[in-house]
Amino acid sequence: MKQQNLKNTWSRIKSCLTIILFLWSGSAFAGDPDCPNADFNFKDSLVTSDTLKVCINTQITLEDATIIDPAGTGATLDYIDIDWGDGTRDTVNGPGPVIDRNHTYSLAGTFSIKYMVKNKDVPSVCIDTSTRGVVVGAIPNISLSKTDVGCNGGSTGSVTASITGGTGDYDYDWSKVQIGDDELNVGLLDDQASGLSITSLDSNNYYLEITDDNGCIAEDSIVVDEAPAINISLVKTDVGCNGGST
Repeated sequence: MKQQNLKNTWSRIKSCLTIILFLWSGSAFAGDPDCPNADFNFKDSLVTSDTLKVCINTQITLEDATIIDPAGTGATLDYIDIDWGDGTRDTVNGPGPVIDRNHTYSLAGTFSIKYMVKNKDVPSVCIDTSTRGVVVGAIPNISLSKTDVGCNGGSTGSVTASITGGTGDYDYDWSKVQIGDDELNVGLLDDQASGLSITSLDSNNYYLEITDDNGCIAEDSIVVDEAPAINISLVKTDVGCNGGST
């Protein structure tokens, strides 16, 4: 009985090995001449590393750079599967040209994009994968507080910023002109500023734009008021008699 069980077990093992060898014989692996060279670029990006830094809710675009038939064996694209690393996927079906693929991350964090390319029309179909990272940064938050000008027409006002969130260090741009206006360069006040604070201000609108290490930008504004002008009104009574003091 035991010998019969051993024979049945060995028979099953041989069947499994036969199936595996059959599948293996019809498939190729990375490095095989039939394999594509999967690759992609971050379009419109100056990044030269394998990791892209972006802000939350910023659209990124992948540009296909795959070589489907590097050995000239007649391979064509079957499909491209993109795993964006945040629980979503995108599929591009061949054999036509591959259009750019867009994606927007709604959460901050570090994600790995897996770009899997499968070919066809060759003796041994093959899948190749290219992987790159994306660091998604949160937008910084700005809170502005002020000290109004004490005397009308003076320049004793000041504004102080409190910043939370974002990534790394910040670049500051203080201005009297709203960020994005054509007169921005005229209104810059960086020479009066020291990082989070700006002093010697007159009554006006003041704007702050900050940029963190990921290129994420936040803006805020505040109005510095001044004390009302002091108005004096004089009323006279003339001297009643010449030479008098009444």
